[in-house]
Amino acid sequence: MIKDVDYIVIDLKTGKNYDIIMKIKELGKRNWDYVLYEVDDKLILTVIFFSQIDYPRSFVFGRDEVSLHSEDLEKLAQGIRDNYLIYKDKEVNPPVLT
Repeated sequence: MIKDVDYIVIDLKTGKNYDIIMKIKELGKRNWDYVLYEVDDKLILTVIFFSQIDYPRSFVFGRDEVSLHSEDLEKLAQGIRDNYLIYKDKEVNPPVLT
């Protein structure tokens, strides 16, 4: 299911709204694994990491770096979990979740 979402950045410490609005389109997801978003001309893959507490991390990719096929996305998500340090420079903070 593809859905469009307006994303507003809010500082959680101060509650200040930065009035940064981006159009986010959800391109695909696998529950408790990953969600792939399109933001401007970039793709953002949010991957769920499993630990005592499950937590998301988001990574930005160019369109030429990511296949949109679900099997490839599952492998990439697992590869990011297994080799986080390789992808650390692509991480986006805070993670993108809709």
